[in-house]
Amino acid sequence: MIGLVLGGSIGLGLGFVWAKPMSGLAVGLVFGILYGLVFGLVWGLMFPQTWTASLAFAQLAMRWHTPARLLRFLDDARQRDVLRTVGPVYQFRHARLQDRLAQSGRVPGQMVS
Repeated sequence: MIGLVLGGSIGLGLGFVWAKPMSGLAVGLVFGILYGLVFGLVWGLMFPQTWTASLAFAQLAMRWHTPARLLRFLDDARQRDVLRTVGPVYQFRHARLQDRLAQSGRVPGQMVS
C-alpha cells in the first residue's frame, strides 16, 4: 500500500514534469499510474511479509469482524492492562473475563477437550 501511494505520487509528479512539454497531461497521468503500480509491486516483492500480514488481517476482519488494525488494537489493550503478553501470545489479565469468554464460546452438549 505504501509502495502504491508513494510510487503513484512520484510517478504523477515526474509524469507532469517530463511528459507535459512533449505530449500533454494524459501521458503524464498514464505514466504516473504505471509508475505507481510498478513501484508498488517491486516494494511488495522486496517485503513479502507485508503482503501476507495484510491479507491475513483482511481475512480476519472479514470473517471474524476483528479490527482492521489488529496489532494496534492488541497493543492498546495491553497498554490498558486488559491483555498481557506471554511470549508471542496475548492473554486476558482478568480470570473472570477469561471464564466468561470461555463459557460463551461453548455450544450446549459439546464435549470440551
